[in-house]
Amino acid sequence: MVAQIEEPWIFSLALDDQRLYVHDYFGNFRAYNLPEGELVWERRLPEAMRSSELFVTQGRLVVSLLTGFWILDAENGQTLAEFAPNPSASAWLYNGFLVGDEGGGLAFLQAISIETGELVWRERHWPFITYEPPAYSDGILYFPGGDNGLRGAKQVMAVELGSGELLWAYQPEGEVGILSGIAISGNTGYTILSDGTLYAIDLERREARTILRSKALYDLATYWTVDNGEGGYRVPGIAVMDGYLFVSFGCQTVYAFHMPEQAEE
Repeated sequence: MVAQIEEPWIFSLALDDQRLYVHDYFGNFRAYNLPEGELVWERRLPEAMRSSELFVTQGRLVVSLLTGFWILDAENGQTLAEFAPNPSASAWLYNGFLVGDEGGGLAFLQAISIETGELVWRERHWPFITYEPPAYSDGILYFPGGDNGLRGAKQVMAVELGSGELLWAYQPEGEVGILSGIAISGNTGYTILSDGTLYAIDLERREARTILRSKALYDLATYWTVDNGEGGYRVPGIAVMDGYLFVSFGCQTVYAFHMPEQAEE
């Protein structure tokens, strides 16, 4: 352990190459130098007594709250800009835009400029999974959209970040739905379907192929609709890193695969 930072009931964290940024339960914001953990600055926002989303970009700390959002100087914590509340229930930062679901029945997706605080677009895209961010690549957001009941989402949607325009959508054949978010490596997006299939979608050709499928994985994937006895549900997830594809089918196991394009036939 390099350093231990004690904070009361932390809401949110953000990290850049130099510092760790912390928002705690009492509305305090602190910045610590890494790796030694030395306190650089601290301040308090009276409006920040609830959870937040924190992002660091170009020397600025973006604080997104239900009561509005603030742009702080990452060097000293001073306020650079303050914007009126927006109705977004969750938010993620992409290339100068805060993107999130509008919060009214999870039907709308919207983008807000962190330069002006203005709503740039709001579209009825029906984002199906709102607890994880859309995948982003080359100015395009990719996410599962449309409710397909117990089978998950209807389709993978490709939406232009700057305009909110739907560029294309891919819908699997048959009575299956999309259970996970989208993980991107190069020009390929990966996702998990409700029949236990691990899918790869060519984001340029808009074509899909099966990576693997088995009865065991099907059984695991179908667990997502079953209460696990602890007041929650098993939810599949997928991520890519360093040539590996990490997949959870909703159980207690994470599987690591060599990226399909690198695997031996």
